Amino acid sequence: MSATKSETIYFDPALHHALLERATAANTSISDIVNEVVRQSLADYEEEAEDLADLERRRAEPNIPLEDFLAEDEADHAIFEQRRNDPTVGFETFADDMKRRGRI
Repeated sequence: MSATKSETIYFDPALHHALLERATAANTSISDIVNEVVRQSLADYEEEAEDLADLERRRAEPNIPLEDFLAEDEADHAIFEQRRNDPTVGFETFADDMKRRGRI
């Protein structure tokens, strides 16, 4: 067992009762439940922070009018269909085409 740290946490009585019932039903401790919930919450927070950082990076990208985006998407789809129907061309070639066009 890894070393643990002690901290006093004050729960609302109804919340404490619910935690106690859940711990009893799961044959575990309130501490284990709280540790798992905090661990998951911190992981969610880190994921959200990464998403926000990605959003900030994307703000610097140029805006593309919807019509232009759809036209590019149609062109990409046409290339994909050509490649898909040609058994001599693999997915890597399609991906290379997209990279050259700055789409991925």
